[in-house]
Amino acid sequence: MRRRGFLKLNSDYAVPLDRNREMLAYYHAKVREQKLDYVIFGHLGDAHVHVNILPNSETQFQAGQDLMLEFARHAVALGGTVSAEHGLGKRKAHLLELQYTPEQIESMKEVKRHLDPAWLLNRGNLFPPPQKSYDTAY
Repeated sequence: MRRRGFLKLNSDYAVPLDRNREMLAYYHAKVREQKLDYVIFGHLGDAHVHVNILPNSETQFQAGQDLMLEFARHAVALGGTVSAEHGLGKRKAHLLELQYTPEQIESMKEVKRHLDPAWLLNRGNLFPPPQKSYDTAY
């Protein structure tokens, strides 16, 4: 992938066990429809497989990004999650809003503020640190 100049695109979504076949079929159909190179591997028995899209061009990279977002939405619609084992971090933090309401996300931030008031741990992962406001009046 480095020689091609692109990042691989990968998922960490999971669905309820009874929706596993449906999600797997959805992955295959959508990636094939876009004619993208891909590999699916992972935790089939847990309904948590990893789709890895391997783009060859900027057009394929964009199509792959769009598909990953579509896959996340579909997983949530089936009662699943946008992150199963690897977490969201910086690159996938935007997916949190697909699964949780703004109020639920604010509750998560409140826990962060309580346990890490200086926002030092895992700085910038999942939630950006709050902006400091500086008082310019002396």
